[in-house]
Amino acid sequence: MRTLGKRVKGNLSGVQIPYPPLISFASPWHLWITFKVPRKCLRSSSMTKFRNLILFFITLFVFLGIASSTANAVDSTNNPKPPCRIQIARAHISKSIFLKYGVRAVKVNASSICNVPQSKVTLTVEIFKQSQFGPQLVARTVTRVPGITYPGNKVDNFDTWRRCKSFKETRFFGKAFAKAFIQGKWQFASDTYSVELEPLKCGT
Repeated sequence: MRTLGKRVKGNLSGVQIPYPPLISFASPWHLWITFKVPRKCLRSSSMTKFRNLILFFITLFVFLGIASSTANAVDSTNNPKPPCRIQIARAHISKSIFLKYGVRAVKVNASSICNVPQSKVTLTVEIFKQSQFGPQLVARTVTRVPGITYPGNKVDNFDTWRRCKSFKETRFFGKAFAKAFIQGKWQFASDTYSVELEPLKCGT
């Protein structure tokens, strides 16, 4: 047996080895360890990079989808409205008519709105009731404004109403249409109807 390059004779039980045996760097086991550890680390690093790349693309696609939806929503809200339009309210029992005349009445209000100057505006409002023979006209008024109405100003027709003769439940709806002289020619707004048809306690 050798210890540190010297031969030892006699009883080997009394021999003390001053240092533990060292594994040679040329040992296959040591080479296997030094080779496998870097490979495992590289594999783990590659998988981490791959997962990060997938997460990056998923995040990018989600962000682009949200940005596209937001852009579409903003674009739809910023789209210019028609240059001229009619707004019409639902048929209702008028509080203003009751306070002014002391009678119950069904009423429909409408307004003409234009984003460009208009003149000679005519706004017509009609009230119909549903009957067994179909819609029946019960009231009609016309508002005329001969001068120029500038953008931002409305032409209102709040004078269309019909007195209630009883408390019989009846369904009413309104219709409005208009014409105006705009940019050198006559323009006509198509018929606009009130959306809600609620039964009112108003027999005419």
